Amino acid sequence: MRSCASGPELDAAGHLSCARFTELVGEHVEGALSVEMRSAMGAHLGGCSRCRALLDEYARVGEVVRRATDVRMPLGARARLSRALARLWHHR
Repeated sequence: MRSCASGPELDAAGHLSCARFTELVGEHVEGALSVEMRSAMGAHLGGCSRCRALLDEYARVGEVVRRATDVRMPLGARARLSRALARLWHHR
């Protein structure tokens, strides 16, 4: 297995550095990378347990945030909030 090391984005053999992987992990999770970069990241993950652990942790954090923000307002709260905001808006 390749060890985690810093260096240029891609080495002479076309391998992604851990430093660059770390910078791109968020975009990787969001699916915002080019096909070539996703391929380089996938190849890197195949040989780097530290970056696999980073990716797993990043994905878990995203899931925790999504669950924490999925909160339902109590009945009537939305209407009270709307009325309060309307009053504030009209008083401007």
